[in-house]
Amino acid sequence: MTAPSPKATTEHQRLQQLLLLVLGRPLVAAPLDWTALLELAEMERVASLAWRRSGDVIRRLAPATVAGRWRAHAMSVAFQVETLVGLVAEAVGALGQSGIESVEPPVARRSTAEPALFSTRSAAYEWQFAAAHEDLVPESVLRAASAIT
Repeated sequence: MTAPSPKATTEHQRLQQLLLLVLGRPLVAAPLDWTALLELAEMERVASLAWRRSGDVIRRLAPATVAGRWRAHAMSVAFQVETLVGLVAEAVGALGQSGIESVEPPVARRSTAEPALFSTRSAAYEWQFAAAHEDLVPESVLRAASAIT
C-alpha cells in the first residue's frame, strides 16, 4: 500500500477542519487556507451551517476578506430561505382564501430515500432542518407563517 499523496493529505485535513466548523467543535491546530476552506464549504453546501455554528471562530481566525465572504454567503442563504418561507405562507394563505383549509399529500408521508440510515420509520430527520437552513429563518417570519398554517 502506498502512502497518500501530499494533495490527498491536504484535502483530508481541509475536510476535517470543515467538518469541525460545521459541528461547532474546536479546530485542530494547523495552518489553514481559509479561502480554500470557504470554497470547499460552498461546494459541499455547508458554508451557512459552518457560519451558524462557528461564525465566531471564522471571524476571529480567518482573514477579514474571507470572513466577510463567508458571512455574506450565510446571509444570502438566510435571505433565500426567508423568501421561500414567505412564498409558501402566501400560497397557503391563497389556498385558505379559496376555501381550502389544509393541504395534505396524496400519499403517506414516508421517506423512501436511504431508509438504512434511520433505525425506525418514525425517526425525525433533524439534520435536514439545519441542512436546509431552516434554523436561520427569522422568528418574525415563523410567527407570520404560523398564523396561516
